[in-house]
Amino acid sequence: MPRHAPRTQKSYRDELPPLLAERGISYRQFAQAIGVTQSYLSRTLNAERAPSARILEAAASELGLPKDYFPEYREHVAIEALKRDGVLRDSIYDSVKRRRR
Repeated sequence: MPRHAPRTQKSYRDELPPLLAERGISYRQFAQAIGVTQSYLSRTLNAERAPSARILEAAASELGLPKDYFPEYREHVAIEALKRDGVLRDSIYDSVKRRRR
């Protein structure tokens, strides 16, 4: 089985199909393994639906990858932290604002 970096910068929808192909796993088998319908999986891969943090974590786990392998999972975690922590939110906002100048 090919080795993968601890995390990828490629999106879930770009990274998942080759990962499944490498392992010889069909979309149907994978959807069943992570507890979603094949239709839902297809919609997430076609960018018609954003996968939830739970689905991203389940997908990574099923593939033997760290739960934060996909960048969208890390985005979910970061957004939740921003919602809870006003100081963090303001710090990031100030940093981004300075870069835009």
